[in-house]
This record gives sequence, structure tokens and C-alpha cells, in this order.
Amino acid sequence: MIRPLLLTAALAACAPAVETPAPAPAAAGGPAPGIAGGIAGADAVGTALQRRWVSIDDPARAITIDRSVDGHTFGTQTDGLTDSVEPLRFVSDCDARAPALADSGSFTVGADGALCYRVLSLTPGELVLSRELGGPLRYRPG
Repeated sequence: MIRPLLLTAALAACAPAVETPAPAPAAAGGPAPGIAGGIAGADAVGTALQRRWVSIDDPARAITIDRSVDGHTFGTQTDGLTDSVEPLRFVSDCDARAPALADSGSFTVGADGALCYRVLSLTPGELVLSRELGGPLRYRPG
């Protein structure tokens, strides 16, 4: 099992990331472990995620996380062509899926929220997500 790494407050400044052991799990309904303590401001994670991310394992595939009038969007691209753009909603965790601030580190994609991702690590040079089914997804800015 992969343990979440601490997200650093230096994301916006693109400072080198510092790995810190993940703290103990949060109480039910609280922020996800390893996220709230290292983030300055409630929407710092949402802001740091906003960009195009290219898959490290399959460079033909990319995702784009953006802010829209209604919140955030999650777009997928293959070979530079957009496959889909879906609503992204931050949730408390992938089990409860209660609405939450971006610092929870978990988000659903799609109008029905059927697909859920968890941010395992986020540095200026890499984003690692986990999803309910399958292994970690690794991205670099692109």
C-alpha cells in the first residue's frame, strides 16, 4: 500500500518538495492525512492542481485540472485531443464522498461522482494520484 506524502506549502512558489512521513489517519470527517498540515489556505491544493499534467507512464495521455465558474473541471486528453471534460468536486474521502475543501486531497470526477481520486503526492514536478481501481497514476507538468 502506498502511504500519502505531505503536500508542501511551497507548491505555488515551485520550491523543491520535501518529503515528510505521513501523519496518523484523521478522525472521521476531518482532513485527509498528510494534507491539511502542509497547506497554507483552504484552496491551495485546488490551485496547485490547476494545470495540464502529462502521464509519466504514457506520455500520449494527459489530464487538465482547471477552475470554472461552477468549480473545477477534470479533462482528459490522448495525443493532444480532448477526450472529455467533467466536473471535479473535492470530497472528504472516497468512501463518504461528502463535499469538502480542496485540502482534503480527494476528489470525484463526473456529474454523478462515480470515479474518485486521492492525491498521494503533489510537488512542482510531479503529481501522483490513486484511484479506486488500479495502481498509482504519475504525472509531470506539461
